[in-house]
Amino acid sequence: MRLPVPTWLRVDESRSLLPLRYSLLTHLPGRSLRHWMAEPDIKSAYRQMGELLRRIHAVPMPGYGYVHGQGIDKPVHTNADYMTAAFDDVFRRFRELGGDPELARRLQQLAKGSFDLFDASDSAVLAHDDLHQGNVLALRDKAGRLELSGLVDFENARAADKLFDLAKALFCSAHEDPRSYQPILEGYGSVDHRDTERALRLYTLFHRVSMWCWLTKIGVDAAAEAGPGGIIRDLREMVI
Repeated sequence: MRLPVPTWLRVDESRSLLPLRYSLLTHLPGRSLRHWMAEPDIKSAYRQMGELLRRIHAVPMPGYGYVHGQGIDKPVHTNADYMTAAFDDVFRRFRELGGDPELARRLQQLAKGSFDLFDASDSAVLAHDDLHQGNVLALRDKAGRLELSGLVDFENARAADKLFDLAKALFCSAHEDPRSYQPILEGYGSVDHRDTERALRLYTLFHRVSMWCWLTKIGVDAAAEAGPGGIIRDLREMVI
């Protein structure tokens, strides 16, 4: 699967042509996959999402960390060092934003029980870190089949363990449509890991706490079932 991504044509922060900063990108065909979620063949598109993620993860990276314009920002050499620091940071933010300290303690204890899995990461790969229905474009081909036509929003891109990114895609996509989970896994294919299920659960815990922090920070109602409230419910279930 070869899928186009947007190309930057111009970035202008001078405000000399327009009163605002602006950027210009190439046009990609298709519509957000959210537009197609009621279609009977949506599961085919979800399998293509898994295939797409597998191809992204075929790009090796020299270290772990966020990807900026000039490469990896402050690269970390091992997944264990990178993710241990990431977990410490996300739980610090959780507490600072008003998260239940007892829940944080129990979640942190649960997570640390699986930190041995970080060493199973053989190397860092390119991770989109936000693959879901809103960032994938699709259209009908000449035969009427639903196919992916573009991938957007690389703002979160980082170099990470492939299962870190797979867990994020499954978490975000299944939140919008529970039917997406299994087809994405099928499209992604087999994973060479000593305990894939436990690793996905560990990374999902991280992504849930991180998402709660982000939604809370931008002011989403703490009790919203489709937002922070639902995430807290899921996190409490993880520690039962």
